[in-house]
Amino acid sequence: MVMGRLHSHSACRNVNIDRFDLASFRTIYYSLRAFIALSIQHRKDFIRRTIQIATDPRGGQDCKTARKTVKRLVRQGILKCPNGKYDESGITFKRIAKETGNCIRTAERIVDFAVMKGWVTKIRHYTQFFERNVMYRLIDGFTFTTTNNIYSVQANSYVLNPSVSNDLGMVGNILDGKK
Repeated sequence: MVMGRLHSHSACRNVNIDRFDLASFRTIYYSLRAFIALSIQHRKDFIRRTIQIATDPRGGQDCKTARKTVKRLVRQGILKCPNGKYDESGITFKRIAKETGNCIRTAERIVDFAVMKGWVTKIRHYTQFFERNVMYRLIDGFTFTTTNNIYSVQANSYVLNPSVSNDLGMVGNILDGKK
């Protein structure tokens, strides 16, 4: 099942498994689970690229294929509308745990393992506001408060490093507007 999730119909999108750590059973387990978590991020990157190509096409055939894919994603319920912007809201540990079949604590360990190996870069999404004398009160729209600060915490985003996938160099150029 894991190898099926790491293989794509297009050879350029296959995940490079040369990076697996084969030192012990635990590291092999974490490597396989981490690559499943990476496939979630890879799917999100694919959706973002497809929407970008559909809204700002480079050629006729690419635009036609991208729009067809966007319509399929709307039918499947992945996207809300074909013209809407794609909101990168991050991937929660709960979703990673569900996809990998583990508990949330193991999902955190898997992500930490992938970050330690250099497969992904974690981007934390939190904002902090200074407000005098908040004193640990519950405020709607914010995650928690301290004595003088209000925090809003969202799910983390991950950036796949180029050593993991064959086509990530091309992905970076497409997102930057280069051909």
